[in-house]
Amino acid sequence: MACDQGNYAKGRIFLEESLLLSRELNDKHLIGYALNHLGRIAFEQDDPLTARSYYEEGLPLLRETGNKPGVAWLLNNLGAIASSQGDHLRARPYFEESLKLHREVGNKQGMALALDNLGLGALSRNDFVAAQQFHQESLALFYELGDKQGIVYGLEGLASLAHIQEKAEDAARLLGTASALRESIGFVVPPREQENYTKKINTTREKLGAHVFALAWAEGRAMTLTQMADLALCLKRNE
Repeated sequence: MACDQGNYAKGRIFLEESLLLSRELNDKHLIGYALNHLGRIAFEQDDPLTARSYYEEGLPLLRETGNKPGVAWLLNNLGAIASSQGDHLRARPYFEESLKLHREVGNKQGMALALDNLGLGALSRNDFVAAQQFHQESLALFYELGDKQGIVYGLEGLASLAHIQEKAEDAARLLGTASALRESIGFVVPPREQENYTKKINTTREKLGAHVFALAWAEGRAMTLTQMADLALCLKRNE
């Protein structure tokens, strides 16, 4: 919770104590999870090398315990590091194995996140059909679960796709809804994403002009989640 609210210092204190207690218990399952979340803090604060070291220490522990959900989350996080460094080719198998494991155990939240990341990868290689399919399937799962953080990811992913496909008004609406949802649940943009997030908004504003952007942004912010989900899941592909 501390991390989601941007209080990484407090989050680290809790997790370091958790890791210490887990090591005293020699509980590999708990050690792996503590390492995973410490990795998340490092990653969100734009320290991918430290994050990877945590993830790579935790992965074999969770594999050893047969913890498929834990392994799937760590694989997703290792893929996220590769993706953030522009190495989408290396990231893809991490996300694909993560999706496979989450499907095996029926973890819809994990499936949704892996699909969202696969959508970002498809977008990076200009495979717009696959990107839309991944993002819409991801958003549908997040919406079904009522996972508001996940819905934010889904909306922002589809906004990126809309922007590239010259659907700037759709992008502005999607970003507006995501922004309102972030505010309502106290879900801040992490430091590592702040530059790209701001750039996405600014380039969309430049394409539309300030007035049209403001109208579309406000329209998006005023939409209910159901209205925006319906819009996002019905966006047509440019083929």
